[in-house]
Amino acid sequence: MHAPQYHETLFSRLYPGKQASSPTYLPVVQASDAFLGLRVAQQARTILRSDAGFGSDANIEAALAGHWQVVTKSSGGRRPVALARQVSADGGLELRPNDRWVAPVKAPLAFERPVQWLALRWRTQQGGSCQDSCRLYLIGL
Repeated sequence: MHAPQYHETLFSRLYPGKQASSPTYLPVVQASDAFLGLRVAQQARTILRSDAGFGSDANIEAALAGHWQVVTKSSGGRRPVALARQVSADGGLELRPNDRWVAPVKAPLAFERPVQWLALRWRTQQGGSCQDSCRLYLIGL
């Protein structure tokens, strides 16, 4: 959920100040579930998109178990770079000529429901290939 009139996310309005985002994820998902009252079939068509801090393995597992669709981004730590290294330099689908590529990668762990792991790589401003600038996306199927 997004509160564009504040130029902030709903999470930052509910949980102001400097704090870790991961512990706020499940309470907000549960409150949204109670407020929206979606049936399981509707949840299966509803995508929870989260950035790196929210997308812990435990949060993803809980959302998938709750029948939600999940798209999450992991941008920190060792996992994104390690998985992106699975893809050859010329591997993946070119999204922009000589600039940005996406490729499926081998799942580092299994969740309750099937998910697809995708590594997004791009050329750095200095012209080098992505190392620390990789992103890892997990998509619930």
